Amino acid sequence: MIPPSRDELTRWLVTCIAGLVERPAAEIDPHVPLADHGLDSLYAFTLWGRIEDTYSIEMDPALLGELLTISALADHVSAVCAST
Repeated sequence: MIPPSRDELTRWLVTCIAGLVERPAAEIDPHVPLADHGLDSLYAFTLWGRIEDTYSIEMDPALLGELLTISALADHVSAVCAST
């Protein structure tokens, strides 16, 4: 599988998070902390599972507290996808 680009990941994450928090994707800023968008721990674990299922990778749950923005998350997922 060809790894997704960082831009593709960002768009996918914005859409996914918008659906989770029931807000329009246009309101989701990739540089704003996920918590500011209303992403609580339950939503974060749901997001982690979707990332793992969609991109066939494993996400370390310990990173939940470290990858605080969509931009940071897209960078990480992009790197993991590229290394598999």
